[in-house]
Amino acid sequence: MTTTRGHTPRRPGRRVPLAPLVLPALVLPLVAGCAQTEAPTVDTSPIAVPSTGSSGATGSPPPTPDVPSATVTTVDPRSPEEVLEAAVAAIAVAEAETGGVAYEIDTSRGGWEVHVVVDGREREVRVDVIGSRVLADRDDGPVDPEDAAALAAATIGLTEALELAYGEVPGVLAEASLDHDDGDHIWEVSLGIDGREPEVYVAVTGGVVGVERD
Repeated sequence: MTTTRGHTPRRPGRRVPLAPLVLPALVLPLVAGCAQTEAPTVDTSPIAVPSTGSSGATGSPPPTPDVPSATVTTVDPRSPEEVLEAAVAAIAVAEAETGGVAYEIDTSRGGWEVHVVVDGREREVRVDVIGSRVLADRDDGPVDPEDAAALAAATIGLTEALELAYGEVPGVLAEASLDHDDGDHIWEVSLGIDGREPEVYVAVTGGVVGVERD
């Protein structure tokens, strides 16, 4: 190779590959574009949880379903003798109020219901539980012919019939009324005792003629 004095020949320059330079230039816009892409929205609101009504919980407690209440049976705290005394007093008050003759009695709405005959008509008289006063009085129409015939034949009244029945069965009076058995008129007295209700039959002329026990 021929050289000229005073002139230094240039060495061929080093070639730099373009691919490594071009690749970053292309990747950077893509990365920037991905960074600018909006991320999906996530619902961060709290999840509503039904209130259990327990201490510390918010909101109203869940409604309580309607449940029929249980039936409550009230036991008469009085002794059999006290109940008899109240019944006798109720009969006396009903007869004095109406001027009639009592022939039926039973417990009713916390008191006594006494049926009285007045001039051939039946009167229903409600008396308080201790037999001290009349609560209501109504006319129930003509008295039943059987009851009228039994009263005409009776030599003892309802009060005496109750006392005779109590002497036979030591129970608590539930009800008493006129009835007939094989043509004979009787007082039928029901007395509660030990979950049973035996019936004592008393002749309208006096004396216990039978007892039917459950």
